Amino acid sequence: ENIGEGAAAVVKKCRHIEENKIYAAKVMRNRDVEKELASRAEFELLNGIHKHPHIVEAKEFISTVSNTYTIMEYAEGFEL
Repeated sequence: ENIGEGAAAVVKKCRHIEENKIYAAKVMRNRDVEKELASRAEFELLNGIHKHPHIVEAKEFISTVSNTYTIMEYAEGFEL
């Protein structure tokens, strides 16, 4: 289910099968190396901030040939 869309990415609602927990997955097409590096930097920044009440927690960063996925805490009713 799409829960957000921007110029560079789509955010989808997803479920971790083993945990049965809902997450948000930011999916960005790998069109160039700079965008992939920026996505990785965003993940590292979010991953470095733990348990802040106003910042979602980053869970995982996955890069494939075609897409980059940033898996993060799902915040229902808020825009990321």
